[in-house]
Amino acid sequence: MPEQLLPDRDRERPHPRPPLTGRLHGDAREHQLDQAVEHRVLVRDVVVERHRLDAQRLAELAHGQRLHALAVDDAINERRLDDLGDFLAADVIDHNKIIFGEPDEPGAAFEGIRMQLDAFDPFHLQVEEVVREGDKAVARLTMSGTHSGTHPRMPVPTHKSFRNEAIFLFTLRDGKISEIRAVSDRLGLFLQLGWEWPESD
Repeated sequence: MPEQLLPDRDRERPHPRPPLTGRLHGDAREHQLDQAVEHRVLVRDVVVERHRLDAQRLAELAHGQRLHALAVDDAINERRLDDLGDFLAADVIDHNKIIFGEPDEPGAAFEGIRMQLDAFDPFHLQVEEVVREGDKAVARLTMSGTHSGTHPRMPVPTHKSFRNEAIFLFTLRDGKISEIRAVSDRLGLFLQLGWEWPESD
């Protein structure tokens, strides 16, 4: 019976070509190995470049955030209070209060900074370290100054100096600080300034 009349099941089917693995010899096998090596090298290079770019981007972000923190500190150190609006949102929320007696309302941090500078002259902030992730930034600061003016905790100046460390957690929005949380060595501050420890906060 002619082949074209045979049922499909009876027709002679061509044998599938075996995969080019395991049975290759000579040039074909060497070519396949070369391709595998090239592929692995390409993947390695892509991974290395991606890690390099990620590290570079993180470094740039950290550097930019450090410059931002330095700009804020420079404005405070130089008592350029009118420039603080370039770095702090108008409705910035100060969760821990920069200074005792600061109003409990959005935007009160501006008044808190002013009160702090009125109480301490000289007053200096030093940025030691900045870490950023997403819309959060953490800054480790060293603060120093002399109690030369009226402070809500101690109206009469002691003219004593202090130096302590503080950790600030900032929330950023549209390139400005929108929330502030902070902890500092308050006990060390009171001891250095000769202030009595408050019975209530």
